[in-house]
Amino acid sequence: MVSMSFSISLSPFQQINQTIISAVKKTELKMSSHAPHQTNIGSILAAVNPYKQIPGLYDPAAVDLYSRHHLGELPPHIFAVANECYRCLWKRHDSQCVLISGESGAGKTESTKLLLQFLSVMSQKSAGTAPSERSTRVEQAIVQSR
Repeated sequence: MVSMSFSISLSPFQQINQTIISAVKKTELKMSSHAPHQTNIGSILAAVNPYKQIPGLYDPAAVDLYSRHHLGELPPHIFAVANECYRCLWKRHDSQCVLISGESGAGKTESTKLLLQFLSVMSQKSAGTAPSERSTRVEQAIVQSR
């Protein structure tokens, strides 16, 4: 009789995904009433694609609201993550990387667009661009790719 054993080595990203999945499965997630499809696990945002538009969730007022608060002060939101990245970039001069992971249809592309939309608005504000002129080619490209 031949005995065989196999060792599976996961890449760092697969290990992170497995850790997140385990945390989600083991933890009773408290979904906020503001965004019932999003929650935080520490500094990690876990979001579920609602497959529908939710009025007011990603509008300019939400950008403004989340730009004035630190991560964890408001309900979980992609703009909270984007704002934390922006703060680290400009206040601490730390390079940033956002990992957006999920299966097909999970909302990765939409999450990326929302994150870039937030960063675009914030960079225009810091540059002193007048509100009436804040629509840039970058933002237009993001909007058109929706």
